Amino acid sequence: MFQNRVEITCRPEPMSHDPDKQTTLAVSFMLADIRDVYESFVLNIISTLLVDGETSPFYHSLLEANIGSDYPPVVGYQGETRNAYFTIGLQGIHSKDCDKVEQIIKETLDQAASEGFEKKRIEALLHRIELTQKHQTTNFGLNLALAVSSVWNHDGNVVDFLQTSSHVQKFREDLKKYPNFIQQKIEQHFKNNTHQLTLVMSPDCQHQQIQASQEHQKLQKVITHMSDSDPQHQTSLIMQAEELASQQNKKVDPSCLPTIKVEDLDANIQCCPVLVDQNVQYCVQPTNGVTYFKALFDGSLLNDHQVDYLSLFCNLVTRMSTSKTGYKDLSQRIEMTTGGLEASYLVSEDPSDLNRHQLGVVFSSYCLDKNIPEMLTLWQEIFNLVEFEDEGRLVTLIQMCAADLANSIVNSGHSFAMMDAASSLLKTNHLKQRLQGLRQVKFMKDVAQLNDFTQVKNTLQEIAKVIIDAKRVRYAVNTSTDRLAAVSLSMQKFVQEILPPETPGGHQWGQFNLTDNIKPLSASSDQQGCVARNFYTMPFSVHFAGQAYRTVPYNHLDFARLRVLASLMSSKFLHKEIREKGGAYGGGASGHTPGLFQLYSYRDPKCLETVTCFKEAIDWAAQGSFSQGDIEEAKLSVFQKLDMPIAPSNKGMSLFLNGITDEMRQTHRQTVLDVQGSHLQHSAIKYLSSPGDDGCHGYHATTILGPENSLLKESQSKWTINTTL
Repeated sequence: MFQNRVEITCRPEPMSHDPDKQTTLAVSFMLADIRDVYESFVLNIISTLLVDGETSPFYHSLLEANIGSDYPPVVGYQGETRNAYFTIGLQGIHSKDCDKVEQIIKETLDQAASEGFEKKRIEALLHRIELTQKHQTTNFGLNLALAVSSVWNHDGNVVDFLQTSSHVQKFREDLKKYPNFIQQKIEQHFKNNTHQLTLVMSPDCQHQQIQASQEHQKLQKVITHMSDSDPQHQTSLIMQAEELASQQNKKVDPSCLPTIKVEDLDANIQCCPVLVDQNVQYCVQPTNGVTYFKALFDGSLLNDHQVDYLSLFCNLVTRMSTSKTGYKDLSQRIEMTTGGLEASYLVSEDPSDLNRHQLGVVFSSYCLDKNIPEMLTLWQEIFNLVEFEDEGRLVTLIQMCAADLANSIVNSGHSFAMMDAASSLLKTNHLKQRLQGLRQVKFMKDVAQLNDFTQVKNTLQEIAKVIIDAKRVRYAVNTSTDRLAAVSLSMQKFVQEILPPETPGGHQWGQFNLTDNIKPLSASSDQQGCVARNFYTMPFSVHFAGQAYRTVPYNHLDFARLRVLASLMSSKFLHKEIREKGGAYGGGASGHTPGLFQLYSYRDPKCLETVTCFKEAIDWAAQGSFSQGDIEEAKLSVFQKLDMPIAPSNKGMSLFLNGITDEMRQTHRQTVLDVQGSHLQHSAIKYLSSPGDDGCHGYHATTILGPENSLLKESQSKWTINTTL
């Protein structure tokens, strides 16, 4: 066992699929000074080889053993501090298995120090580094600044840190020069490293009460100290409180700050021309030697039972074996030739009709231009030969998915709250709730608790047969001008080979599929137009709130106006009331989702006051309590999002995935430019103030996640309180 161990407690996790397995163990090793740039580079590579991917030693020894559900939240190499550190462990384990996990970690490090890693795995990682350098993202500058900040803050050589290609070359040379180079580093920094710590966190039913008692004692101590202080000190504190209140209520004048003006903006969008050849969309971009691929398969033929499994299918389909290749060998091939193969579901609203939506599955990947044939070969094998029969592999991935989904609530609780509220208003959002919301969290918890996975395997295989239909697919490829001809030939061959022999050619399927008309909401609402008020008891110390109003689709003029209104309400009312005065971490309004206007708060100690604040914000907007300068600021905030740089890989995707043409985008932009105060006031009254006669507009729903609230219990007639998902 490792020498240093610290044990702490936490609240029990009600969303865990196994109440007896809620302990987390993590072992951390202090590594080299990050100013030693090359040594840190080598240790980063070794750490990645140890934990990343299905072929890594710790994936095999820890995750595939099914002792726990997943790695701990922090895992692998961490280079933010003066001395980097490496963390490995397991979450979702039984408390009696702590020693066993420690022993597995020790034995795995011993084995790695003795045997090293396969040459193919090392080459795959170096390939990933090369591809990452060429892959263009919109936040390149921010990521670069964050990457160099730690080295810079500790007076390291930033220029040397950025010489990644030189470090790769030196690493290759060291591997040739010293056959046991990696083994020696593992021996030095891991196996023989005495500067390490084992942290064990176990659930305690009394944890929350103990924490509340300690906080109460601290508060009473502060109050006592203030009461016993001299009158002059008390007067000073009162004056500071009054000054704070005065500053919070003071109207800020930003006119002294440098800013651009709306008239400085370009009135026209940057068009994105595409080429369409049968069912393949090509978009020519400066992709820096990388080609991007997407396949969108129609999901409208899935039955209700299969829809519940669709999110799980997307998480698993590129990580399982095929009838031709085991999952480990398949993972190795993927790492050697691509930046990864991914699948995700798509729920997209018709830009002009909220009663219509598209359900599909998007398969995405990218690779260096030289590896296009191999990338398409990998997709062809997965599309035609994927299998879900390996139960051991299946259980491992299901437990990881369930744990990740449950853990995501505490970081994105406001998103879950908004999604739950919206699910009562629109069928598309009800579908999204099933696929990624609280309902999916509950569903995955139930699946992870199963003893027999036969039905799961059969359902996933059925989804593959329904989804992966060569007659119901469209493709998108983004590549450079000089590679277009070669890529086009590769795609023609790929499309023909993936089609069934009796099918002469692919054809484009309907962009949007008609669903049942949304029923009028007036029948299930109160006089204020509230369709639902849901409260979910969660093991948090603060709340997350979300409120959603049904509005209009993308192509409606009022959608653009509601986006400006959301920005205006966020910056001029909600931020001050919810964050500055209310003490929440954040709060605001969002109008960027077609069909919805949403309000939210994040890590909020005063959830009911916030719900009242939502109503006050709407009244404020309906009364037109804002200036022309406020409107201009709100427009600039919207244009900040509209004019965000789009990576070459994502050009043309609004058309391909959502059916939004350049003409639609231009109309939307012009509408934002033309927004006036009267438009905003009218939108607030029509869509947010009271329910309309059409049975749709003005209806809303509210959801709160968090700890028990006594005031909510007293008003159970208004709220539906859910103690479990």
